Amino acid sequence: MADTDSRFTPNDTSHTYPSPIECQDFDFQCLVFTPATFSSADFDQVMANFILHPNLTSTHLFRADVFYDSLNDTSFDPAAMTDPTKDLSAFVKHMKDELRPLRARLPGLALVRTIVRQLIPRNPQLDRPLVQTCHSFKSSDRRQNLVLYLPHIASADDMPWYHPAVKALAFLYSCAADHQDASGRSVSPATMSVHCSPFKGMAFTTRLERTALNLLRVVHKHGNGRRDGYVKRVHHDRIIPQARFQDTYARLKTKYAKEFIKDWVEQTDPTKHVFEDLGIAAFLIELWRDMYDFSDRADMATPSQAAQSDVKVGTTPPFPGFVDIGCGNGVLVHILLREGYSGWGFDLRRRKTWATFSDDIAAHLKEHTLVPEVLLSGDSSLHDRNPAARRVAKGASWSRSSPSPEVTAAPSAAASTAPPNKHSGDNIHTGAFPTGTFIISNHADELTPWTPLLASLSRSPFIAIPCCSHDLAGARFRAPSRTKAAPPPPQQPLRERPAGVEPESSREVLLLPAHPPSPPSTTTTTSRVRNPTTAPMPSAYASLCAYVCSLAEEAGYATEREMLRIPSTRNAAIVGRAPAALRIATDADSEAEGARARHAVEVVQSIVQRELGKPLAMVRDEWLERAGRIAGKKGDGH
Repeated sequence: MADTDSRFTPNDTSHTYPSPIECQDFDFQCLVFTPATFSSADFDQVMANFILHPNLTSTHLFRADVFYDSLNDTSFDPAAMTDPTKDLSAFVKHMKDELRPLRARLPGLALVRTIVRQLIPRNPQLDRPLVQTCHSFKSSDRRQNLVLYLPHIASADDMPWYHPAVKALAFLYSCAADHQDASGRSVSPATMSVHCSPFKGMAFTTRLERTALNLLRVVHKHGNGRRDGYVKRVHHDRIIPQARFQDTYARLKTKYAKEFIKDWVEQTDPTKHVFEDLGIAAFLIELWRDMYDFSDRADMATPSQAAQSDVKVGTTPPFPGFVDIGCGNGVLVHILLREGYSGWGFDLRRRKTWATFSDDIAAHLKEHTLVPEVLLSGDSSLHDRNPAARRVAKGASWSRSSPSPEVTAAPSAAASTAPPNKHSGDNIHTGAFPTGTFIISNHADELTPWTPLLASLSRSPFIAIPCCSHDLAGARFRAPSRTKAAPPPPQQPLRERPAGVEPESSREVLLLPAHPPSPPSTTTTTSRVRNPTTAPMPSAYASLCAYVCSLAEEAGYATEREMLRIPSTRNAAIVGRAPAALRIATDADSEAEGARARHAVEVVQSIVQRELGKPLAMVRDEWLERAGRIAGKKGDGH
């Protein structure tokens, strides 16, 4: 529980409290102040973070693009701030006039740092970006720390909605005396206040006062958090840079959001589902630009950074097409198709939304039940014995000529524009896709733990966004807490490349363990017993994500994790670009390819039997029984 001294107790000055800020360029008035319950060092760190991440103080903002930072400028001369005849640095004089730092002369305060940033609004259709100079000052007696925001705006009428309509905004931390403890923390009574310099003739408004109060509250909250040792646990933008994702998301939202929300026919909240799928589409588009070659597409931008996979720059393959397993309402498939990415999606049940799409889009959405082919052990009497199979397949005949996944050459983008005929019945799909097809598993529930296993069988990259926890038989369960992949089953390498020998072709891929695997684990998948004095048990969702990662790593993937910027608490994305630690010879070697396919099937079957402790036939029957029940339920619109 927080100390009573940490409570936020603001004081509205009613503009009668004189501002202690003396400035030759701006007339400041104090708006609100509060006792400071953290050190000046905490204040400095919080304000520096807010300058780089303005979205922490305003929900109307995406981010800040930094044009200039004096910390990266060795020629920066703080003393030049008070002399208009001098340049702040040798670099600044070469900047565009509209981007050069604005000056502010404050006697008694020394300039510490200058940043010129551009505020990027969340909705560019309503607001425009704003260039702003941010200065950090300190007094020589260490009693005052000041952060000053100077918008590059000439009048209040030109100010965007998300910024207070003032010429200057200031945050001041001041203490009564230079009295600090051994750690450098201020122990003297201190105050924190917000000040502004209004435009000429501007009256103070209630909105301005509320904005100042909210800014002070946010600084107070983050300052106390830093004082108490808070460490950020969730980190975004590890795979795709923030600016790339947000720019693509803003473009997609402007293009599609209004249309989808207006035509929404499901019972669910359209804003949540539409904006969620727009965010996932933006992430996939930027991920694919790093992974694939779109040089033949004039409308596709080239990657702005090297791919983070084993594929070298300049040898990236063409886009192989995608499949969205458990596609739900089909909005994500719709967006990707309209953006020019070939692919398709399927789900156990049709959704009302599908009927609202044009025929060319609806043709890429199929009603299929996925029954992994590794569960089909060659028992041709399945339909005679299993009522669930009859209900799901609706009388379809099963093809059992090949118990292992069919392996084909990587398809071209054009070849994947229509759903491939990879199912063994009218609406049964075996989960075998053309080699390299990018597999999307977005809140796919029962299909989530199967995603990396299916991907390994088709030698495909994948993205899995887990939601509800199900085991490999489709039953609800709490995933075991894992930090590493379970030891893989025994396996024999097909062929090792001699040390020092280069691959015969740039198409040689990794598909077998580089080192002999450990013996299989005899432990079960139940949750581990933890010492109550150690770290707390992870949440069910964290355990599920770790479980999916462990299955993917056991299947040969070096997984990447990203916390997506989408309106969902289930926003963890697990990406497997390629089976990173596996090796075979060239694709032309059909014998090695066949051995690889058989080996992949054996690995997956071994994983399923180990995780569930049941023979494959029993797992298959349970899977079909649940699929039959789910197929008869009314769709939820996802």
